[in-house]
Amino acid sequence: MPKADLLTQARGFCEFRADGVFPERFLNLCSGAGMGLWQIERTKTGIKAHIIASRYKKLRPLAKKCSLRLHVEKKHGLPFTLIPYRKRSGFVLGLFLFCGIIWLMSQFVWFIQLPEVSPELRPQLEQALEDSGVRAGALTSRVDGSLIATKLELELPGIMWITVNTYGSSVTVDLREIQTLNPVVGNDEPCNVVAAKPGIIISADAMGGEAQVSAGQTVAAGDLLISGIVEYQNGSVSMLHAWGDVWARTDYEFSCTVPYLYTSVERSGKVTTNRRLFLLGFEIPLGYTKYEGECELEVSKQTLNVLGVELPFSLITENRYETVNLMRMISEDEALAIARQDISAQLESCSGIEILSRVENVKTDETGITVTLKITAKENIAKQELILFGDNS
Repeated sequence: MPKADLLTQARGFCEFRADGVFPERFLNLCSGAGMGLWQIERTKTGIKAHIIASRYKKLRPLAKKCSLRLHVEKKHGLPFTLIPYRKRSGFVLGLFLFCGIIWLMSQFVWFIQLPEVSPELRPQLEQALEDSGVRAGALTSRVDGSLIATKLELELPGIMWITVNTYGSSVTVDLREIQTLNPVVGNDEPCNVVAAKPGIIISADAMGGEAQVSAGQTVAAGDLLISGIVEYQNGSVSMLHAWGDVWARTDYEFSCTVPYLYTSVERSGKVTTNRRLFLLGFEIPLGYTKYEGECELEVSKQTLNVLGVELPFSLITENRYETVNLMRMISEDEALAIARQDISAQLESCSGIEILSRVENVKTDETGITVTLKITAKENIAKQELILFGDNS
C-alpha cells in the first residue's frame, strides 16, 4: 500500500492513470486548482498519481480540457475497507462504539502511582488523595495537580514538597518527606551521653568525652554518664562529641493473671461471605447477606493483572466468621501455661538485653492464678543528647 498518513488513510485515497498527449498541462491545472496530487509517475501513455478520493471527480473537467482519459487503478483507505461491510450495519456500528468506548475510558483515571514512603505516612497520603478526588474512576479533567499538591502540603505536615501529575489515564505522585533529624548527626556536634533508663552501672567505656560514672553507681533516667564538656589542667574548656558504651543492670517486671473460669473466643464454624466488584472507583455488590453479632472479619482482594500491570478491576471478598465466647473451668496447670505464654509475649518486646537472672513467683487463690516474672538484665543505657548553647538554645 502506498505511504500515507493516518488522516489520509481515514479519508480514503485512490491511485489513478491519466492517458493523453500533453499531461504536463493537466498537472499545471491540478496544481492551480489545489488538487494535491502526490507520487506522480510518468508512464508510456501519460502519468500516474494519487489523490484524495473525494477530489477525484473534480479532475474530470480538467482532464477534458487537456484531452486526457482518466482511469482509477486502485482504491485505498478506511472508506473503501468498510464498503464490503456496508450491508452489515451492526459491524460498522460496533466498530464506532468500540472506538467511542476506548475514548470514553481514556477520560478516567485508571492508575495512581505512589512513591515509596514511610509506613506511617502512606495511609495518610492515600486518604488525603481520596478526599481530594484522586481515585480510580475519577475524571482526569477534574484532577488539578497543582491545586491538589498545595492542599496536601497543608494537610500532611510530614512532607517537604509534593507534586501531582496526570499522564493520560495515570496519576503520578512524587514527594519528599521531612526527615526527623537526630540531635547528634555528626562527629563534629558537641553532645553528652545520658542514661536512657535507671540502673546500676556495670561498666562505662568512654570513647569520646569524659566518663562521669563508675561501676556500682546507681543512676536515674537522664543522669549524665559521659560528659562532652572537658576541662583541661590549664583551665581551658572544650566541647566534644561524647560517645561510648555504658552497661548497667536494669530490672523488669511482668505479670499476668488467669482465672480458672476461663473465657476464650473461638470460631463457631459459621461463615458469612459477601463479594463486591471494584470497577474504576465504583463498588458493585454481588449479592449481600446481612450479619449481626460478634465475628472475625477477613477481607481479600483479587486484582486483575495484565503483563505485570494492575488494572482498576478487582474482586473484594469479605468473610465474617462467627465467634462465640466459651467459658470453661481450666486446671491450675492450664492456667499456668496460659500465663507463662502471655509473659513470654511481653518479654519479646524487650530487645537488646542480656538476661542475668530471673525470678518467677506463682500465686494461686480460689479464683485463679497470678504469675509474676522479675528479671535482671544487662543492657547498654547510653543515649546521646545534644549540648545546647549560644544560638542553639
